Amino acid sequence: MGELGVNDYSFSLFGKNLPQIRSFVPGVVNTISSATERLIEQGAKTVVVPGIPPLGCLPPNLAVFSTIVDPAAYDSRTGCLTELNDLAASHNSLLQEALESVRTAHPDARVVYADFFTPIIEMVEAPDKFGQSSYCRFTRDVLRCCCGGGGKYNFKAGCGMPGATVGRDPSTYLFWDGHLTEAAHRYIADGWLSLDYTRERAMHHYCRYSVTVATVKQPKISQVQPNRQINHCEGQALAF
Repeated sequence: MGELGVNDYSFSLFGKNLPQIRSFVPGVVNTISSATERLIEQGAKTVVVPGIPPLGCLPPNLAVFSTIVDPAAYDSRTGCLTELNDLAASHNSLLQEALESVRTAHPDARVVYADFFTPIIEMVEAPDKFGQSSYCRFTRDVLRCCCGGGGKYNFKAGCGMPGATVGRDPSTYLFWDGHLTEAAHRYIADGWLSLDYTRERAMHHYCRYSVTVATVKQPKISQVQPNRQINHCEGQALAF
């Protein structure tokens, strides 16, 4: 299964407040779990179902809400918007419950939850920790895009638009154009394959393991409207 659900929430940030968007979570999760069951019914034996990343750490979302100056709206450890991360964590928690029901209904299939949230939080909290890797050596300014055009998150102009520039070494960035870089994806994939960020039976036969559940603060920005001065965001997908 591909990564599902991000656009359902990110598109909605342009016209809905966060309490309204939270009401979408059960429906989005039900669609994903139903698709998982259909794959199993059509013969799939192993299905890997990813969660969603911390929405409050994505540079496009941070740029859209850049008018928020209240420090309480941001996680002091990461600089991410706590309320958007809370939304993502709620989705991921409900998705894991739904996948457990799928496992119960289809005991002969292997249904694997793949965690996007935790490794991204780890990389944002401590980018220096990844400096010894052969394929990623993130800088401290980890929430800035490698390819973009100015502003705190290098997202005032989209990658490829007039005024956009590209960092010299993408492996030092967590984000490319709002999406993760190849280096970040490789680290996450390695974590899935080594079972660090997965739950239930996974890529190695008959191994069982647990996943760390990320927690976030109670959000403060439910009624804040997005910054619509970011021209390339207007009416487009935010990140995924």
